[in-house]
Amino acid sequence: MHKLTWSKFIPFAMLALFAVMLPVSNPVSAQASTADNPENSTARTSGSGWDCDKGFRESGGECVTVSVPDNAYATGRNWGNGWECDWGYREDGQVCIAVTVPDNAYLISDGVNWRCDRGYRSNLDSTCDPIVIPENAYLNAEGDEWVCNRDLIQSGDRCITLPVPENAYRTNQSYGAAWDCERGFKKEGDACKKIHVPENAFLNDKSYRTGWSCLRGFAAAGDECIPVDIPGNAHLDYSGNNWECNEPYRKRGDRCRL
Repeated sequence: MHKLTWSKFIPFAMLALFAVMLPVSNPVSAQASTADNPENSTARTSGSGWDCDKGFRESGGECVTVSVPDNAYATGRNWGNGWECDWGYREDGQVCIAVTVPDNAYLISDGVNWRCDRGYRSNLDSTCDPIVIPENAYLNAEGDEWVCNRDLIQSGDRCITLPVPENAYRTNQSYGAAWDCERGFKKEGDACKKIHVPENAFLNDKSYRTGWSCLRGFAAAGDECIPVDIPGNAHLDYSGNNWECNEPYRKRGDRCRL
């Protein structure tokens, strides 16, 4: 029969001793941890330490009662007052007072500020006055301003017919002049000025700059279009109003050189 030597027996003996001690040591450790917690506190579920129960806050290693005023509730936080006012109340020193909501208004979601009802406007005296909508106008989507109907513009507290200058037409835009010039004219202040198209040019339908562009092979020079002077070993570029050198030549001043 194989004999069990003492050197082989020692590891089994140590494991058996550890198994016997383990159930005994854990309760002792847990009881010591609980005993170290101050009154009105709870041990943390992870890690070490403790936290004060709701309605209490840490002070000098103890959990002291938080003095919560009327119309407030304890936050359970160690910073700040340790309390916050109920919805519909606001902090005023160490008390909570009711938020005054004027007629034709309502508290918003934060429970502290208010907003006027649709069709009313807030004034400096903290009241909500009705918005007077003039003829040919309507409330905007937000309900706090009025907007003139199409083809009309605001003038003070009225909506008036949009003045359109000669050689212009109304547009659908709801801002600015709400008119644009006919083809061949461009805006200058409150009028539409005729565009002078020089020889070798065409109208480009752009409402800015000159309103015209030179034909291919011509370049703008002041109020006219002059032929593009193409040097040797060059050709018109992509715009058609300037030139560039043929490969492998490079532009040097007004010439193309190797």
